[in-house]
Amino acid sequence: MAGLGGGLRLLDPTWVEGLRVAAFDLYQRLWPREAAPDSPLVVVDIDEASIERFGQWPWPRSLMARLLDVCAEAGAVALAFDMVFAEPDRTSPSELAKLPTLSEPLRQALTLLPDHEHQLATAMQRIPTALAWRAIGESRGASTSTSIMAVLGERARLDLIQFPGAQGNLEIFERAASGRGLISLAPEPDGIVRRLPAFSRIEESYWPALSLELIRLGMGAGGFVLAVGAAGLEAAVLQHPAGHLTLPVTGDGRAWIYFSDPARRPAHLISAAELLEEPPVATTDRLQGRLVLVGSTFPGLGDRHPTPMSAARPGLLIQADFIDAVLADEWLVRPSWALAGELLTLLLVLGMVTLALIHLPAWGAAAAVLGLWAMLWAGSLFLFVHFHWLLDVGFSTLVSGLMASILLTQSYARSAGERRWIRQAFAQYLPASVVDELAQHPERLRLRGENRELTLMFCDLRGFTRLSESFPPERLGELMTHFLTGLSEEVLRHGGTIDKYIGDCLMAFWNAPLETPDHTRRACLAALAMRRRLVSLNAELQAAGLLPPSQFLAIGIGLHTGPAAVGNFGSRQRFTYTALGDTVNLTAHLESLCKEFAVDIVFSEAARVAGAADWASRPLGEVRVKGRLRPVLVHTFLEETQISATILAAGGDP
Repeated sequence: MAGLGGGLRLLDPTWVEGLRVAAFDLYQRLWPREAAPDSPLVVVDIDEASIERFGQWPWPRSLMARLLDVCAEAGAVALAFDMVFAEPDRTSPSELAKLPTLSEPLRQALTLLPDHEHQLATAMQRIPTALAWRAIGESRGASTSTSIMAVLGERARLDLIQFPGAQGNLEIFERAASGRGLISLAPEPDGIVRRLPAFSRIEESYWPALSLELIRLGMGAGGFVLAVGAAGLEAAVLQHPAGHLTLPVTGDGRAWIYFSDPARRPAHLISAAELLEEPPVATTDRLQGRLVLVGSTFPGLGDRHPTPMSAARPGLLIQADFIDAVLADEWLVRPSWALAGELLTLLLVLGMVTLALIHLPAWGAAAAVLGLWAMLWAGSLFLFVHFHWLLDVGFSTLVSGLMASILLTQSYARSAGERRWIRQAFAQYLPASVVDELAQHPERLRLRGENRELTLMFCDLRGFTRLSESFPPERLGELMTHFLTGLSEEVLRHGGTIDKYIGDCLMAFWNAPLETPDHTRRACLAALAMRRRLVSLNAELQAAGLLPPSQFLAIGIGLHTGPAAVGNFGSRQRFTYTALGDTVNLTAHLESLCKEFAVDIVFSEAARVAGAADWASRPLGEVRVKGRLRPVLVHTFLEETQISATILAAGGDP
């Protein structure tokens, strides 16, 4: 999984990139940039109110010249137009003079009036002005930007966003302007604008974005220096009189935009109508020493784009967000080590998730994985808020979640198979409640064998040989099934484990596979219940015609408590869950003593001490057992009801 995830991350298909940028979008929505109230940028907006006041767009260039003059007189440092002046002003006197229907005197009078283009070009010379160029789908022989001073390194490695061509402004404006830059955006594959083409390529020339060109003019800088390395553009530096500014660009010349909250109106936004009124409504002091970006947020112009913060953000405000972030030193950065760090994080997360799934129960592993994810996201958000780093933890979350799902599914399948096996293996000789508990907690089952104190029971049918000789096989089989079923029900009802059936003999034990603290007491209860059940079994067998009315079945039961080995024992071909050891052999011997002492239950002194003393009993004496140095004291029950031996000894009434 680690190799697959790492390889997928290195290939970085579109959906992986989409997952990554979606996380970055979330960070911006959770923690948008705070717009500084004293921003060095002022945005002059030709908004809906301006168009209602001064007429439909496009405005006469004379009106634009007036707007430019107001900014220059107010002390603005530099200005950029977020629009292209590609066509002549149709309202200019020089253009109106070309109308064929005009009389000659009127035509002559128009030629004497100031030309609107000339007015705007003259105004541009009063303040450093940057003009916008717009990328288009065909080459038109775009001129070269003069603001790129040098490219250091191999130009062949400079793989910038490339546009086929660009549309510029009328020649009169180009001569009057101090700089030019592109306003075209390059949305991500999902159509959302997250990065600005800070530097791009048109044919053989390199162009800065209009926003950077405005910053350059405002700083009085000579130009940009692009440093090229093995990964493409490694640094973009703006040289200016006070030093230099290193710009936040990626290898392909794009820069991440740290957006402000679109729900808040920027404090530096001024309606153009407020500046064009005579006298101006807006305080022109707000322009003193500021950079000015002129554009329009009017919806009818269509310059709107989806961003992480808004479904339709005006292009003017996108440019303004980028300028503000750069000047406030709050730009977003993808560190050069981001990919290596994310791959290392992926490996660590996968390792920790694997350890959690191996060593913790399912609920604990799920809690640990969720906690790990929460730490990842919290850490990534912390680095975004405090350092403006863009680090992807979404891919690590996805891959580790996929791996956790696979491992949990496999674990669940194994557990389900294990529970099925336990039910199939133990359902025949364990109570249903015990089987359910084992299925829910299979870790309590020790199949490889362990030493444990057990209470064992052997129950044998008396006179089976004579019975088998006098009954046909079919009748004998039906009788034995009825007989063993009835006695087995009592064993299971009292929590015993049926080990096996040996002909007419039933072997059972208590305290395995699950520990039962009162195992001896339960075994005694089962033995006494089997004694009572035999009475009803005889009646049932006689009523069914399986046993003559004059004939009765009799049993002998041996009980002993002691250590034994319990687990899966057998051959490689076949094994079973059983108990082995001297305790088993002694219990079988005690059962055979029932005939010798003419009683139906014989139990050892160890069983009496462990729990059988709660019932009235009498000692039968000491017996010699082959393989034992000391004789074994044995007892039998006197009563079928549970009574206190202490009360009986005191002569009380049970």
